[in-house]
Amino acid sequence: MVLQNGSALAINWAQQNANAILEAWYPGEEGGTAIAETLSGDNNPAGRLPLTFYASTEQLPPFEDYSMAHRTYRYFDGKPLYAFGYGLSYTTFAYSDLKVPHEAKAGDSIQLEAEVKNTGAVAGDEVVEIYLTQPKGFETPQHETRRLQRASALTPEPPPTSA
Repeated sequence: MVLQNGSALAINWAQQNANAILEAWYPGEEGGTAIAETLSGDNNPAGRLPLTFYASTEQLPPFEDYSMAHRTYRYFDGKPLYAFGYGLSYTTFAYSDLKVPHEAKAGDSIQLEAEVKNTGAVAGDEVVEIYLTQPKGFETPQHETRRLQRASALTPEPPPTSA
């Protein structure tokens, strides 16, 4: 199923019945080409959802309530149909050697490092997502996006050869 829309939709039927869902958003002039290349495998998708697809409107508070409680990935505490940042590829990736500083003071910048390796059979990109979780407080988000970084042109390692 190919979706062309501008927001999260009720797609429970598609999630249960379609072999795959391609979210094309507003694809523009070359959208047909991009969709065809993705469906045929000539283009390996690496996008991630920029919002949450809820399983039901019952998961959301009434719209008379304008607080952020239980809305968006930052404050939602239920199980969504598809979460913010969700996305698939025609290949797989493995993360290893994560390096995190042992100490940091509030307000300090920190640098994280990790190895990202294509473990599948198809070349592709990966979007590395970094989220911050804070101690609970009044209206404290459950998660905050701190960084999204595309790891481009990752090619799979060739299979071992036998002599």
